[in-house]
Amino acid sequence: RVRFGVSEDFALGELPEILHRLRRSHPLVDVELTVELSDVLAQRLRAGQLDLVLGKRRPGAHHGRLLWREPLVWIGSAATVLEPGQPVPLVQYPMPSITRQLAVEVLERAGLEWRAACQTSSLTGLRAAAAAGLGVTLHARSLVPADLTELDGLPEPGDIEFMLLARESM
Repeated sequence: RVRFGVSEDFALGELPEILHRLRRSHPLVDVELTVELSDVLAQRLRAGQLDLVLGKRRPGAHHGRLLWREPLVWIGSAATVLEPGQPVPLVQYPMPSITRQLAVEVLERAGLEWRAACQTSSLTGLRAAAAAGLGVTLHARSLVPADLTELDGLPEPGDIEFMLLARESM
């Protein structure tokens, strides 16, 4: 049995393929799957509740094995309109979300006000709120859902790193 934690970002996209590859390469391994925010998964791994974590980390962090780095992009509904002079409406995960922290930091560095237009603990909730036009969120470019689009007019958010974290590396 492997207790495998996977970041929410993969839940509605890459996760089935990741699990398929795991099953193909290790057919006798049973999987206890936890889908959660990356920092929560890392905490659970440190507490001995998980064996392996596929998640995100801030650029320059050194925990885990770096798998790849990619740009973050602002996304929302194609109909999303950001009103000049108004706080940027954020659709966000609760703390300790890495992308939430980065979004707030980027906006504040640029001198832009923001508001928590919607907070949700699930990727499906995040996507639904953004698709409904409640606000914008940060997402890794390669994982942008088909029903959402990259938005212009906001400060460059930088990159995010994806990493693999194993219990013995803690």
